[in-house]
Amino acid sequence: MHDINADNLVRKIDAILKSMFTDLGEQLSGKLPYKNDELTRNFSERDTDVNRLSFLLMRSIKYLIENPHEVKGNKVDATLLNKWDIAQILEKIGDEIKRLSRIVADLSGKQLIDLQLLLKKTAEHYNNIMRAYYRKDVDVANELSLFRKTMAQLFEDHQPIHEEGIPSAKALQRLKTLFYRVDELIMVFD
Repeated sequence: MHDINADNLVRKIDAILKSMFTDLGEQLSGKLPYKNDELTRNFSERDTDVNRLSFLLMRSIKYLIENPHEVKGNKVDATLLNKWDIAQILEKIGDEIKRLSRIVADLSGKQLIDLQLLLKKTAEHYNNIMRAYYRKDVDVANELSLFRKTMAQLFEDHQPIHEEGIPSAKALQRLKTLFYRVDELIMVFD
């Protein structure tokens, strides 16, 4: 357990999530088939990988907290707890992307285009937060926290497009939940 590198695990999870964001965007745009059992299985497999890596990260952190003599300098500090939080949030983001990918097949063209725009903004926000996290840039994180209000208004403005049907309303709610999961990452800076 003491050989596990928490930062590397976070980066691996991040890489998987970025690929899931990309594929979901392509699914919404029609570049990937809306309904495809192989794609659904692929999203599920990547989500399982995210779950597995997140669990490994949390298990290694638990081990280090219980065995502080294994930590360099024998000092257990808040960075371990921050990584625990990150693992939980990233795991939830993977779950939301997987769930959202399952709903796409039931949507119309106008709704798909709208969700694609909102997903793009969510993915950009995710990438900006992770970039700031890796750089340990608290100032950028503070600036990014202001985006929540803008995005909340954008979801509200786009609500009428998705009130026509249950699948579309459900997809918008999943995307909103995904955004707020991404935004939770701002609170977890070392």
